Amino acid sequence: MREQPKKKQSKKNTNKKSYKPSKIDEEFFDLGIEPPKIYRESQSRITQAQQKRSRQSEDYYGMTRVERRQKETKRREKKNKFRKALSWIGAVLIIVALGATLCLTVFFQINNITTTGSKIYSKDKIISQCIIQKGKNLFTVDTDTAAQRIEENLPYVYKAEIKRKLPDTIEIKITDAKPTYSLLCEDNTYILLDDNFKVLEKGAQMATGIVINKTDIKSADSGHKIEFKNSDVGTCLERLGKSIKNNNFTEITSIYSNNISDNYVVYDNRITFKLGNSKDLDDKIMKGLAACDKLNESNPNATGTMTISTDKSIYFTEE
Repeated sequence: MREQPKKKQSKKNTNKKSYKPSKIDEEFFDLGIEPPKIYRESQSRITQAQQKRSRQSEDYYGMTRVERRQKETKRREKKNKFRKALSWIGAVLIIVALGATLCLTVFFQINNITTTGSKIYSKDKIISQCIIQKGKNLFTVDTDTAAQRIEENLPYVYKAEIKRKLPDTIEIKITDAKPTYSLLCEDNTYILLDDNFKVLEKGAQMATGIVINKTDIKSADSGHKIEFKNSDVGTCLERLGKSIKNNNFTEITSIYSNNISDNYVVYDNRITFKLGNSKDLDDKIMKGLAACDKLNESNPNATGTMTISTDKSIYFTEE
């Protein structure tokens, strides 16, 4: 009998590495679910880009020679239009820059400075305090600083407005200040103030407007706002003045303040309104004026103190 040939045993490929599932994969296999595949964002983007290029290539080579030539022509025309647009934009920017440079260096130089409005100061006096000079460029000068300089150096200037007028003129419009308050000093002279409490004049012999009494001064420089030693007193005086101005209380002849809760106005130089704090000043002063109208009917020359509170109570103590 012939011996049957022995089957050759297949050699296992030792080079191939056997797959060993991880613990997470084993858990998914146990549940009968295929474990999730891990995708990287960069791989996804690369794949999409390759697909896009492939489609473009197929579209391009699927065209006829005439169609490809037309597409290339359109692309060249689009590039040329874009280049022309950039050239025009560059040219416009250069022209604008050149024009701005000429305007700021060669053109619009100041040749005239005019003044209007003031009945107190002469033209030469106003121009002498203006930092704007002829020969400077009309658009580069600082008009706000120049106006402030005039208002500070010329105390009776209430407001200075400086305007540019093409091609070469600066116009200064002045509003004169009027004394609104007179602050009584220890030497019986007065410091005159406008309605913004700017110092107009020192050493005046006569009072003008509403007199401010019993107030200690910290500084009083001409052309600058007056400062009081007690800042609360200054705040209260400004509130009193604002109430009188807004309501046109022409019967009030003087005001003063001792502190934030002790403020006074005087009616017709003979009746003092004791107002307390500086709240509801309009209502308090109106109540006092109404009470004085009734009092004048019976005693037109009465003098004394009228205490006015926020409620309806008004007490008059005759002297």
